[in-house]
Amino acid sequence: MKRNLKFNHNWLRLLFSLTLILSVATACEDDDGDTLPAQEDSIITIAATTEQFSILAAAIEEYPDLVATLGGEGTFTVFAPTNTAFEAAGITEDNVDEVRN
Repeated sequence: MKRNLKFNHNWLRLLFSLTLILSVATACEDDDGDTLPAQEDSIITIAATTEQFSILAAAIEEYPDLVATLGGEGTFTVFAPTNTAFEAAGITEDNVDEVRN
């Protein structure tokens, strides 16, 4: 009886080892085919030409240094609210300059 338990235990080790090896091997595959193409437009351009970000574009224009930074060289990620979120907070394109501070 003990011999069968040891036999099963060895098989479990082998199964675990193979699973681990396969997991590592598949995780290390080359993923170059899944990358997104580089975005050529600046954040300023995207905000200004996308209707749902028109309030964001108006808010960015209130800060000339921010316009220069986001319109310049570099890679930036911006998590920005849409017009719906701004409007829910009472901010519109007409009063965005009033909520600056």
